[in-house]
Amino acid sequence: MFDFLYKLLDDPAFKAKVKYNLRHFKTNEKILEQGKPHRCLYLIKSGKVRVIVRAAIKDESPIRPGIAELGENDVFGEFGLFDDHPASADIIAIDDSVLIEIDIKTFKTFLDANPEIGYQVLVSMLNKLASRLRRADKTIFTLYSWGMKAHKLNQFLE
Repeated sequence: MFDFLYKLLDDPAFKAKVKYNLRHFKTNEKILEQGKPHRCLYLIKSGKVRVIVRAAIKDESPIRPGIAELGENDVFGEFGLFDDHPASADIIAIDDSVLIEIDIKTFKTFLDANPEIGYQVLVSMLNKLASRLRRADKTIFTLYSWGMKAHKLNQFLE
């Protein structure tokens, strides 16, 4: 998908119809905030970002685990193509980063007007999301197994 997005950035029709720009973020600068609306998706041109989810455990202070690190050619904020929900995580630059910020509304309009391109973007995005889901499933099971063993309940895993 990411090579495909770079090709789109050179397409005259894309340039004319889709709002996008280059953004620079310093180390530790917040790019997206969990629970806040956002109107862009981001393609990482250089640098790294960390995906952090705020979670509250009953009667304890909230924790903020980093659930992923994304680097060059990765995309985030793409859920905005499918729904109007706020950001599902904080995104923090962990290195000085250069991002291509793409306006979701104009990108969706462009994809609707160009269904063959929209299909390619959709398939690429679904492949990436499936990969992320597989990794998340492994992480969840690993944490679940660890918790079961820590509480001496591992006989229930067999």
